[in-house]
Amino acid sequence: MKKIIFTLAIFVFTLFSANASHLSGAFISYKHVSGNTYDIKLELLRDCTGLYLNSTDFVTVSSASLGVNLNVIVDTANNGGASLSGTLCPTGQTQCTNPAALAPGYEYWKYSGQVVLPAVANDWYFSYSSCCRPANLSNVVANSYSVYAFLNNTLAQNNGVQFQNAINVTCGTSVNNSSNLAAYETDGDSLAFQLITPLDNYNANIYTNCTYNVGYSLANPFGSTGSISINPNTGQLNYTNSAIANNAIAIKVEEYRNGVLVGAFVKDVMLNFIPGGNITPTTSGVNGGATFIYNYNVCGTGVNFTINSADANSTDSSRLEYIPNSTNAVFTANAALQNQTATLTWFPTAADVSNSPYLFHVKVLDNACPYNGENTYTYLVYVNQCNTDTVWAGDANADFVVNNQDVLALALANGTAGAVRPGATILWQPETCANWTQSFVSGINYKHADCDGNGVVDIAIDQTAVTNNYALFHNKKDIEGKKLRGLPELYVDVTGADFTPGNTVNLPIMLGNVGKNLTNFYGIASTLEVTNAFAQNGMQITSNGTWIPSTELFGFDKKINSSRNDFAITKFNHIGTTGNGRIGTLTYTISTNATPGSIIDFNFVNTQVINMNGDTLSFDVPDITALVGSPLGVGNIKFANVRILPNPATNNININISDNEMYTFSLQNTTGQTLKTFESNGNTNIDVQQFARGIYYLTIADKNNVRSSMKVVLQ
Repeated sequence: MKKIIFTLAIFVFTLFSANASHLSGAFISYKHVSGNTYDIKLELLRDCTGLYLNSTDFVTVSSASLGVNLNVIVDTANNGGASLSGTLCPTGQTQCTNPAALAPGYEYWKYSGQVVLPAVANDWYFSYSSCCRPANLSNVVANSYSVYAFLNNTLAQNNGVQFQNAINVTCGTSVNNSSNLAAYETDGDSLAFQLITPLDNYNANIYTNCTYNVGYSLANPFGSTGSISINPNTGQLNYTNSAIANNAIAIKVEEYRNGVLVGAFVKDVMLNFIPGGNITPTTSGVNGGATFIYNYNVCGTGVNFTINSADANSTDSSRLEYIPNSTNAVFTANAALQNQTATLTWFPTAADVSNSPYLFHVKVLDNACPYNGENTYTYLVYVNQCNTDTVWAGDANADFVVNNQDVLALALANGTAGAVRPGATILWQPETCANWTQSFVSGINYKHADCDGNGVVDIAIDQTAVTNNYALFHNKKDIEGKKLRGLPELYVDVTGADFTPGNTVNLPIMLGNVGKNLTNFYGIASTLEVTNAFAQNGMQITSNGTWIPSTELFGFDKKINSSRNDFAITKFNHIGTTGNGRIGTLTYTISTNATPGSIIDFNFVNTQVINMNGDTLSFDVPDITALVGSPLGVGNIKFANVRILPNPATNNININISDNEMYTFSLQNTTGQTLKTFESNGNTNIDVQQFARGIYYLTIADKNNVRSSMKVVLQ
């Protein structure tokens, strides 16, 4: 993609694009690249009877609070130019393919460009204005045409909303038309949809609404001859009009992150009602349901779900077409002539685990003429690590975040019973529980819906954990499966620390290892979770460099609860540093009531490490543990002559000792309860079939009582 970077500048452009007569639709969005760099996408819908569009155009980027107002050139070079809107039947002709045809025709033009924002702000606007709307509009005065995308990047970087599906511009009269916008975004934010008055003009972040003609309004954009509604949660449009007319509508999508508005987007389109009765075909969600999100754990047998098509016209056929993506997924449709069904199959590996969803686009078409009715639906597949055994109070559906979807899981599991969770709390921390006999259709065990761990799911009681932990998240993808890549490591160094109750520990936070430098390091933002921290007054994280002078580091620390802190440690002089070592310190006092023998587990989640350009740096996160009451805290197994395999284990754990020394072993659960103790100086096979599946800790001690521990997963 052509990289276009602008500072404050004035370009010799008129306020409106000169060749946009008969513009019938527009949408603008953005996508975060790195740092303050964003890709811009502009989509225009052209009436084929109007003037041809240019291959380049421009988008205005502005912030009133910063006094920024600049123009960014966008072009069609990377987008294939114009494409026909809608799919023609074999004998179909529109005014795009034949100027003498009766059916109207439209072209989609896709433009793209790139901008580097000069700073963060809560009022960035990406705007496009044009003259003029088609003169034959029925409901609004045919003046100027404007759309915008809003960005608040003071909280975090953000990817804008995308519409995979175009609104069906040409509509039949006196039938129930529908359009699924297939709106999605990849940050896990909440979307809210509403109809707004189309925008006439834009100037200095102020938008002027179009003027409705007599008899029309926002509540009645089709006047007395029709109606329109939008689902505020999904963006599904349903509309009908008995009159032959051209009506302008606008849709606003707001994007919220933890209740804060981080983005907003306006999509404007003209609906052309012509004589005819075609109803647009539709598809189901995953496995015939209403949801278009599929969570997959890589320890499963593969992604596999069905999609059903439907068409309300009894004489129409509905067929499904898959729009391939970067995966090797297989889409198989049956041979049905009407209401075709299909299966999507994919076998992700551990390398496919990602914070962002994989997008699968499926188009559904009918056999109407001159153009097929069509919709495109987007299915989001999240690929997660295998280990969904650990219960986090409030995360009832085990999708790593607490939100309103967990209430649905509570409702499905309400009234069921199973194993009580030992030492259960509703604190935001991992807790192990034996599997129940029932699972959701996703394969997630019902035990996750037992938020308070008492062995019974009661929606009225368990929802308290959802409320208390709302919007908190854990990300196993940050701490699992990243130990063997040979990259620089991020870890808490517990060597030599005294974890006796009442002691204060000062633990170095290390980034990089000898021979494994971080190259051009600039900053890190992460969340540190300490299981069984027993932090008497909470934890504190400070910046403290050994390979980077502390005078060049800025530290940010936000205590979430007694065992979880959000933090950032970063340089601020626009110079990257290469090296490894200490960048900060974790400090806390261990409570005098701490349970001796409890395993302390240090986990980093939701981590981003960047260089001076804002690019993401890769790293490993090893398992680091310690024991309450141990005068010597050590992370991982430090005994080179002791091998413990396999891990994860199913039926047995094999211990191999090559130096013939006698070692003492103890197996503990996450509450610190010792389940098995034994000695060995050779090869030992330990039967673990009788223990519940979950996370355990194996502690090893030599004859001098030097100890080490490691996490063992039973699955």
